[in-house]
Amino acid sequence: MSLKRHWPLLFAIIALICAFGWPSLGQKTRSSEKAWEYKIVTEWYGDGNMRRDLPLNAKDISGYGARGWELVSIVPQDNGEGKIFYFKRPK
Repeated sequence: MSLKRHWPLLFAIIALICAFGWPSLGQKTRSSEKAWEYKIVTEWYGDGNMRRDLPLNAKDISGYGARGWELVSIVPQDNGEGKIFYFKRPK
């Protein structure tokens, strides 16, 4: 068997594997995806309408973690007077 004679077939098989096989590897089906619930905690230092008595500290964040919440992101406010904490946990 000469490789030169069978290269079109080999090329076609490799092209099919690349086109249809590899993109689906590692992808989960919808039935295996987790559902999440989200919590948003806003902290203001200035004169905003929503206000916490104290800034959110490590003890507060640990308390959320003990209840299953994972801190995803902290976004500072544009005016520099607070932060928004985004948490998530599986439903």
